[in-house]
Amino acid sequence: MFFPWTIETAEKFNIPHISFNGTGFFPLCVADVIRLNSSTVSSDSEPFVVPNLLHEIKITRKQLPQIGSGEFKVFLKVIIQVVEAKARSYGVIVNSFYELEPEYAHHFREV
Repeated sequence: MFFPWTIETAEKFNIPHISFNGTGFFPLCVADVIRLNSSTVSSDSEPFVVPNLLHEIKITRKQLPQIGSGEFKVFLKVIIQVVEAKARSYGVIVNSFYELEPEYAHHFREV
């Protein structure tokens, strides 16, 4: 997952690139909707519903990575590269199985 540079090599040699994600379908879906939807929440401790999920999941901004910190900015740069590489990949292998989280496996494929 954290080797986004491999997509360049795969494309250079015309090799199908397979991305791996070790967290499962549910965390992937949550991360994608949080990344794509900026929520207008008045405080860091106010719970909000994560939009566009199959179930009502409430979190606070405090529970999310602190975007303003220097360490997070470096991490965010890598995450953006990983997301871009995943979008260009032939496919994604997820550390899960259908019977464990069938609704989110289907949701991930559709989104």
